[in-house]
Amino acid sequence: MSGNQPDRRIGKTRDALADAMFTLIQREDWNAITIQSICAEANVARASFYAHFDSKVGLLDFMIERNLGGLAAHLASMGGGAAAILGWFVEHVASDRSRFAKIVLTPDAHPALARFTKVVRDQYREALKAEGVDASETEVDFIMGGTMELIMNWSKTWRMQQVPTLRDNVLELAHRILARGR
Repeated sequence: MSGNQPDRRIGKTRDALADAMFTLIQREDWNAITIQSICAEANVARASFYAHFDSKVGLLDFMIERNLGGLAAHLASMGGGAAAILGWFVEHVASDRSRFAKIVLTPDAHPALARFTKVVRDQYREALKAEGVDASETEVDFIMGGTMELIMNWSKTWRMQQVPTLRDNVLELAHRILARGR
């Protein structure tokens, strides 16, 4: 193998572990997922896991880089500005209640959600800046936190036909927050 090309086995092992983690996230609470369960699902030796990652959070970070790495570019290129990004976020999170419930409504919020929300938050803030809206960190954090709270409250009743109303409510509240004092 040439010194310039990475060993394909490394990529295959990492992909197998990431796919196994994704499968387990669908089925189990975060705290129930162990290195051993990831390795068993991936059919990879525990030593191989530790050759690539130091923990399940390290694997999660890899997955986020792999899967969400293009999210920022997607959000930046989707057009429609900050409102479109926030609307997309509501629709995306609300589109799969079972996954949302497993990830968010557990006693310890899933670490992937915080990382995912940060990508969306950062792109939302950049879109606001591009629109000439000078939103403070506190305002953006309040909008994102409020959005998550509204989604969590909505998820208790879960009516898919209400997603457009939920999205519109979030956008209206964000607009009101940003309009105050300006």
